[in-house]
Amino acid sequence: MTLDGTWTLSIESQLGKQLAIVEFATAPDGSVSGNAKHPKSGELAPLSKVQVSGNSLIWHQSIRNPMRLNLIFNTTVEGDELSGTVKARIVPGTGTVTGRRTPAAVRS
Repeated sequence: MTLDGTWTLSIESQLGKQLAIVEFATAPDGSVSGNAKHPKSGELAPLSKVQVSGNSLIWHQSIRNPMRLNLIFNTTVEGDELSGTVKARIVPGTGTVTGRRTPAAVRS
C-alpha cells in the first residue's frame, strides 16, 4: 500500500464537522511521515507515531483549532480512500473520519 500524496479528510466528532488536508510521504527506509493542514485557519500539524500494517494506518497529531487536542487516528486504506475513527484524549467517545487521495494529475 502506498500512501504518498495529498488526502482530503472529513472528520465528524462531538465538535462538529472538520476538514483537513493531509500530506503523506514514504521515506526510502519505508517509514511514513506527514503533515495535516486545516484549510480555513492554515494551522499545520505534523503527524507523529505513524504506523502502517497491511491496509491499517494509525497516526497521532496535536491541533489547536478548534481547540487544543491530541488526536489519534485509526484508519483503513482501500486504494485512494480511507475510513476509520478519531479519538481525542480528553473528549469522551470517538468520531469518524473519511478521506480521499487527490489524483496525481490534480496535485501536479
